[in-house]
Amino acid sequence: MPHPGQGNPYADGGLTAGKKNNATSALPKKADKGAVSALVSKLFSESRNLRRREEGNWYIDARYLAGDQWVIWDPKRLSLSVRAKKHWRIRQTINHLRPAIEVLINVLTQRQPRLNVVPASPDPEDRHAARACEHMLAYLWREQGIEDTLDEALTWMAVTSRGIMKVSWDMEAGPTVELPDFSQVPPGAEIDPELLPTVSMKIGEITTQAIPTFNFHIDPAATSLKKARWCGDESYMHVEEARLRWPKLATTISPDGGQDVWYNYARKLMYEGGARKTSEDISDTVTIREIYFRPDRKYPNGRKITLAGGAVVEDMESPFPDGEFPYVDFLAYRNPGSYWGQSIVNLGRNAQTSFNRARSHFMELMNKTGNPQWMVAKGAGVTRTALTDEPGSVIYYNPIGITPVTQLPGTQPPPGWNQLMNMDLQDMRDQLGIMDVLRGENPAGVRAGRSIAYLIEQNLGRHGPMIKRFERSIQSLGQLWLKMAQKFYEEDRTFSILGSEGRIEVLRLKTADLKSSKDVIVATGSLLPESRAARQDFVLELYRNGLIMDEAGLPDTKRALRLMEYTSEPEIYEADTHDRNWALEENERMGAGQQVMPEAHDNHPLHAEIHVAFMRTSRFRGLPPQLKALYRQHLDMHIQILQGSMGLERAPGEPEEGGEPAAEDMRGGGGGGAPEPRTDLRGGPE
Repeated sequence: MPHPGQGNPYADGGLTAGKKNNATSALPKKADKGAVSALVSKLFSESRNLRRREEGNWYIDARYLAGDQWVIWDPKRLSLSVRAKKHWRIRQTINHLRPAIEVLINVLTQRQPRLNVVPASPDPEDRHAARACEHMLAYLWREQGIEDTLDEALTWMAVTSRGIMKVSWDMEAGPTVELPDFSQVPPGAEIDPELLPTVSMKIGEITTQAIPTFNFHIDPAATSLKKARWCGDESYMHVEEARLRWPKLATTISPDGGQDVWYNYARKLMYEGGARKTSEDISDTVTIREIYFRPDRKYPNGRKITLAGGAVVEDMESPFPDGEFPYVDFLAYRNPGSYWGQSIVNLGRNAQTSFNRARSHFMELMNKTGNPQWMVAKGAGVTRTALTDEPGSVIYYNPIGITPVTQLPGTQPPPGWNQLMNMDLQDMRDQLGIMDVLRGENPAGVRAGRSIAYLIEQNLGRHGPMIKRFERSIQSLGQLWLKMAQKFYEEDRTFSILGSEGRIEVLRLKTADLKSSKDVIVATGSLLPESRAARQDFVLELYRNGLIMDEAGLPDTKRALRLMEYTSEPEIYEADTHDRNWALEENERMGAGQQVMPEAHDNHPLHAEIHVAFMRTSRFRGLPPQLKALYRQHLDMHIQILQGSMGLERAPGEPEEGGEPAAEDMRGGGGGGAPEPRTDLRGGPE
């Protein structure tokens, strides 16, 4: 394997390679398509050959995860074969790897990460733009269904040590807009665009997909994606589809899938069980190779080359910003000095194999015990088919003076057999770091939420490096999304997100907002799973200690229940549902310019809480003054009704029935003067 600067023609970025008089890049010129095609094919072939040993392990691990755990790798035939066995041998497979992998993937994906956008400056406009970009990232996460894509990529990570996600710009995706059809304008004619017929057109959108690790190739000298000089991926399509995609080069595209699909283990896994010959008709398959190179003098933004069946169909400057690779990778366990690490399945494979063998031998021994061997004297006339394990069966024989047929006593399994299987199972869980609490089982005698939370925290500490690597990869994904939006979003965009109170909010992202955003960071620890039982125990303790109170200083039971997430109990919130919905509708009506009068039977504290929450949003601050006045008047009326229901309708200083002076008005102010605007609900005087 070449090292940077030693036999690697791409180690210096192509700045010094080639002839000094005219070369500005180590890569072949675009015009020499034969050399370009040969270089790309050579790089992919070298990558495949140098990682042949890793691919053999990937192939076995993929079958282990699928439950086919009695196969061996044939490095000569580049395929798997089933271990030979006698007909009476039992091969039991109890797949403990699958649930363990599901637990680990759930640890990483249980919570959606908080992608925070860093503004370009502390100015309010830039901070507002950063918040708009955060909403855009949340929209992309939901719209693309990243949970499913992550699940696929992390499954590949569990099998091959690396999971790969590819970010692209798809011109056939995104919203549809109506644009003037300039194709109807004769050459040289000047027509008002508003008078032209319109044509529907997609404006494009960012897309993200998982790439099978078998299809991903990277500079063998690199130990990380950032240090790679080049990387790329392979895909397969029908020859007619490729010709439609590149119509100008249709005559140069020919099927070549036979040999390539043979090496594509991921495709073989799709069409065979791992031990059978590929049966798919691949005569019309075209191999698509897409490769990206780092920037050099001639290509300051990097270079992208695409081959279809060996023909060069794309050779251009990389369309991605700053020469970025359009890939995000996830690493399971690192191997020093290598890009490829150790997979999660591989870590537990030996213990799983030992468990399967012990379980199979145990079943064989149980069969022998329940149906022991027979001893038949020669000449007894007993046929082999007469010896069965049928209860009450009759065996006929010729008496010859000795016992002609005898069944040997069965042998009981040794007492340590179950212990051996339990050891294998415990070793597997120790290797994978899956303890009882992560599998949903409380250790004996542990019921307190805080104790469970502590055990979960300690167990997750074993996966801390993996979780941190996962957070960094998600951060790279957000950064790539932001950079691509900054480059490709040419129009303002409108999208919807799930806002507060479970309501859909429609937001508008301006292209100027994208320019005011600098970077994306993931909130540290936002991906760590949270114990609901521990949170409920903690909230209950706060409530018992009188630390969850309402504005009147009384224990707030409903707030405590909300914090404990008892959302499956409708009766808890049923009493407030209508008031909450009506308060939200009041916000919408006042925002449309309608004056709304509170009713005496309203839940005034709840209404005030919801109105104040809205009045603290940027949407309220953007309303015209006359609409803001409607909200303030409406809130003041709720406050006045509250004061009356609490016996505060008397003037300040007026004695109550007991002779004590009345409490001051909640709105503040001295006796006789106009009350000051309320500050604790509205957040400050206007």
